[in-house]
Amino acid sequence: MKREHSIDVILTAYKRPELLWEQLEAVKNQSVKPANIFLYQDGTGLFYEIMFGGEFLRKFDKYCISPSNCGVWQRFEYARAVSVSEYVCVFDDDTIPGRKWLENCCSCMEQERAVYGTNGVLIKNFQRYPQAASMVNVGWKNPNESVTEVDFAGHSWFIERAWLEDMLDTDFKDKYKYVGEDMYLSYICQKNGIRTLIPPHPYGTPELWGSQAQYGNQYGVGRVAVSANSQNHTAMNQAIRELRGRGWRFVADIDKGQVERAERAYEAHDSQLRERITQDITAILSENIPIYLYGAGLYGQYFLEYLRRRGRNAAAFVVTRTEGNLTEMQGVPVISVERLLQEKMGVGIIMLSLNELYHQEIRKQLERRSDFRIYPAVERNYQYEEIVELIKREIM
Repeated sequence: MKREHSIDVILTAYKRPELLWEQLEAVKNQSVKPANIFLYQDGTGLFYEIMFGGEFLRKFDKYCISPSNCGVWQRFEYARAVSVSEYVCVFDDDTIPGRKWLENCCSCMEQERAVYGTNGVLIKNFQRYPQAASMVNVGWKNPNESVTEVDFAGHSWFIERAWLEDMLDTDFKDKYKYVGEDMYLSYICQKNGIRTLIPPHPYGTPELWGSQAQYGNQYGVGRVAVSANSQNHTAMNQAIRELRGRGWRFVADIDKGQVERAERAYEAHDSQLRERITQDITAILSENIPIYLYGAGLYGQYFLEYLRRRGRNAAAFVVTRTEGNLTEMQGVPVISVERLLQEKMGVGIIMLSLNELYHQEIRKQLERRSDFRIYPAVERNYQYEEIVELIKREIM
């Protein structure tokens, strides 16, 4: 990086208030420090209100708390109103960057003025967007070794502050309140000769990534995600069709090979992940210490069968609370987490074998015991669901 840069960061709070502290810490600890950190909190539009304490809010240079749900564009409106720096980086509420993410963006911006994002989308068939088969991702979901052009980006946007004017001076945002801001930003910048690019996300170097995979996979596809709403899917499809009609050119219009290369990279990355998962589990099974399965449901039974086929057994199923007289399942004891935390059983490996929704809550409980190792470890950059799928394939 050749020179100092002035960057304002906009964090957004919506339905994931528990992540904001972690986001804030990740941004404050960037190798390139932001000049200002602002908070825009949107209203949920539901029968509850999320309130942050005054002491926490004072950690931000400025903040805005909306009493109503203003949609996905309002955080950019807020950025235009309060930011004063050359660059602005707006984060989704599910995105926790690596320590050198802002540095990565600055280095890229010095090479080419562009919209830089965390997760890029290459369109294969815009008429079917946002179906999974209609696109290819580039970024933390599909690590790219070098700067890669995409059609639009999400999860965070690193841009010149001046570009907010063109982005927000449109009636498009009034038609699509809850979707389309990511597409429109890239569309209008393309009109001005500005491409959308994804900075390098080198495999095995998550400090450069715009979102650490273990967080993005857990939070970015949760039940409160905008993408989880079927009505929003319809609006996304309408939005992309409208922008296409206005003349938006996709990367595939110029270079179909770019999309094909991204697909091949994804397949190779997927293969690497499966190999790493297999190696990690094999290493666990080679150790002569007890293995506990947290979760006695379907996933837990998958994990148990996987262990037994490799000559190991679980010391116990661990559950949040025992129900009735259930003390054993498939010849394995069933114990409560309270009992597990109280017993002096020495080092043990906890294999989380429960729905991903509860991982963080359970992990916090287990971390009270310093002698427990939890699998998957936080720093492993693969998806939990990929572990489950690998195990299912091998036992069925």
